[in-house]
Amino acid sequence: MLTSLELERAIANCCRFQRLLSITISFGIDLGGHFEEMAKGYDSNRTINFQTRILLRLVSALSNAIYIIPYFRTLCFVGVANHDCAALITHPKFCSVFERLRGLKLHFVTDELRFREWGSPHLFFGDCTPAWFAPVMSNLTTLELLSESYWGYWPRIDLTPLFFPRLQVLALGKYTFTHTWQLKWVTKHGNLRKLYLYDCPIVSRIHLLHDFDEDGYPISGPGSNPNGPERVREYPATWANYLDEIRKSLLELPVFNITHENDLERRVSQPNVNRRQYFETYQYMKNTSFSVSRYLEWDASQRWTQWNTYFDASRNSFRGDFGALESLLHTVKSRSRIKNTD
Repeated sequence: MLTSLELERAIANCCRFQRLLSITISFGIDLGGHFEEMAKGYDSNRTINFQTRILLRLVSALSNAIYIIPYFRTLCFVGVANHDCAALITHPKFCSVFERLRGLKLHFVTDELRFREWGSPHLFFGDCTPAWFAPVMSNLTTLELLSESYWGYWPRIDLTPLFFPRLQVLALGKYTFTHTWQLKWVTKHGNLRKLYLYDCPIVSRIHLLHDFDEDGYPISGPGSNPNGPERVREYPATWANYLDEIRKSLLELPVFNITHENDLERRVSQPNVNRRQYFETYQYMKNTSFSVSRYLEWDASQRWTQWNTYFDASRNSFRGDFGALESLLHTVKSRSRIKNTD
């Protein structure tokens, strides 16, 4: 096993491989997601500082003026902490390195202690994430945004300023759908050839002790009322609506996959598979399937927030989900056959 110093030296010399096509940096250190580890005095700052140092070293290496990697196009970070990334995105060579990319894959893990406060994970998704994409928007063809915990609503991220005109492959993992604009953001990328939704539920009901803002998101800081009565927000969208819109809007889409928590958890719970290997499960999910966890409700009215399966038998439109999925899969399969015969 390499020491920290040896690893940094190895990264500094990666630019000597002139035929290098892609780089994957996979962090195997648990970020402290288990509370028993935190109780023992686990210091996530040590992990975060190490990751930041490695990423800065990588950007410096890829911007080497002497050893230029002409074919390098894809960068993947696995197990990277969703923390304040200002040191990385303000690096003087950050933009010049990222604008060369055609593929960007970000697989996040969350520091649970910070997540429960209005700390780094929320700042990351709210402020830092758009900065990752500014240099790559015009050229990116593959984008993966995966997380081991739900994101999109809490922590909130606004994807509307982002548009990737050449995007052909989009994979979202544990991204929560709570607003119609999110689906519209996906479908406005009309050149998509592959769309993967890994455990991306529709959040049908949200319970808060805080107030909602005018867009239906939790308010933090001044103006919140944590001691007031419970507030509830409902989102009536169904997967039948979503899948029909995908079928009608993404006319060039020949590959579609949707998988939910039950299937992922079944694989993760197998012997010899641990939390550090969570992201590796995504590549195995080839079968498209629905489970009851495709609808969730988020209960933040207690001391600890929790996600619960949501199902309302009175909403008959739920029954149309499987028909809409079958229709979409039939459509993309026929497109795939046509493309294979061209």
